[in-house]
Amino acid sequence: KLYCRSAMAFASSNYVNAGLAFIWIRLFVELWKMDKQLSVVSYLLLTGVGGGLGICHSSGIEGSHDPRLTLTYLRKAMCNSCLGAVMTLVGLSLQLIRGDIRHIFLFLTWFGVILLCMGIASTTGLIQIVCNNSVEDEKVRSFGVGLAQGINNFFGNCFGPLLPQMVMDLLIAAFHLNEAQALFSGAVSVVCIAFAVLGYVLAALRAVEHGQPVAPIDSQRMEVVPEDAADQQPLLHPWCCNY
Repeated sequence: KLYCRSAMAFASSNYVNAGLAFIWIRLFVELWKMDKQLSVVSYLLLTGVGGGLGICHSSGIEGSHDPRLTLTYLRKAMCNSCLGAVMTLVGLSLQLIRGDIRHIFLFLTWFGVILLCMGIASTTGLIQIVCNNSVEDEKVRSFGVGLAQGINNFFGNCFGPLLPQMVMDLLIAAFHLNEAQALFSGAVSVVCIAFAVLGYVLAALRAVEHGQPVAPIDSQRMEVVPEDAADQQPLLHPWCCNY
């Protein structure tokens, strides 16, 4: 259970990264009439800042010793990421409804993207450590690592561009949406996956808590070793040598 849930969390976080890279330029060019070069620079800057902050904040978390501590941290990180997803969707929806260019909605969307990328960047590295270490048998660990990468490539890197475009095409055919509305629906299909990542992290944490009960505090303490009286004597004791 832990392996499957952490592998899907890893793939889903990369789905968000791939989906943002796919839809970003067209989304901001259409909604805010932004110059294409400025849209590219904003994508590189915001995702870079958010990802860098997330990696720096999570660099002190060690996932190889206690997966419970790692998943507890990732739960907090993904809650902040989901908050950023909500802010991003609110900014996009307000701009879509108003129509005229409002920079306050743009800044709200950008700030939400930074929070979103912070949680995603924290999750991508640490959840992979949890996933790889959940395979206890050394003989099949290499197979487990390769399978996790295959799941990531298919559900993450492949579906990141594919699924938003499919959603946009289906909604255009079914409801005759315009370009801005279709791009908004594609962005929703990308950003909302942050809630799926949070769900996988919570499920993985539940699997760890059920499979590895917390040891009592008394069992975690080291036994007191009685001191030897001979160790209290100075090194150059007058009776240490016989003449």
